[in-house]
Amino acid sequence: MARRAKTWIETILALPWWATGVLAAGSLLIPYFIQAIFPAGATQAGFAFKRGIVSGAELLSYFLAASLFIVALYGLGKALFAGRPSGNRARTKAAPATPDAAVKAPAEAADVAGEAAQEWSLELLQSLSKGRFKTLCRALFEDLGLLARESDCGADLDLYAGNSPESPVAIAKCKASSDPVNAGDILEFCGIVDQTGIGKSYFATASSFTEDARNFSETCDVSLISGLQLLRLITSRSPAKSAELFELATGEAAGNLNN
Repeated sequence: MARRAKTWIETILALPWWATGVLAAGSLLIPYFIQAIFPAGATQAGFAFKRGIVSGAELLSYFLAASLFIVALYGLGKALFAGRPSGNRARTKAAPATPDAAVKAPAEAADVAGEAAQEWSLELLQSLSKGRFKTLCRALFEDLGLLARESDCGADLDLYAGNSPESPVAIAKCKASSDPVNAGDILEFCGIVDQTGIGKSYFATASSFTEDARNFSETCDVSLISGLQLLRLITSRSPAKSAELFELATGEAAGNLNN
């Protein structure tokens, strides 16, 4: 198959930036060439014709000069920044510092989780008792830098900033179930949030949330953490931490919470 010939636009774009700049400057000379080529004529109509041709050539030269100048600047920019490493590639990805950021971070289980993380599954989470699931959630919140304590306000956990354990900064509900959380569950939790006056709240579940539950959570600013998000959070921990969480949720350490 014959190779397609380049168009004149492609040819200009392929020129070095300095060559495009020379063309931009040269295009400003177009009116002078037109003025030299076309005779003025001896009549008023001849003068008017030449004036019209020159005026059109001036407009064309300004348009070409501006266009070629932009192309030259683009080429100069490419030449200046060619080979410079991208800031996004060079920047080290920071570990998430809050539960909201952590549950949204992608899990790279194959790289960070080890054998213990491979034993985690959604079925395992949904098989945990209420006590063991709450213990797991508590350990995860504390691994993210929050102090978690048993709540006496109707929620499961009161969460405190690590450097300020006097008053809670958030509360959390931990629901161990294989059934999706519905809007009624969120409504009940929102009532607890309103009574405490604490602005930040989390609802963690081993399953998922219905669409109505998600929509309703937005009206009372409850952050939802599904079972899949919990798995991502667990497998994003270090292999040692993931193994510790696995033992905490399934081993003898949590045996007295199995109810």
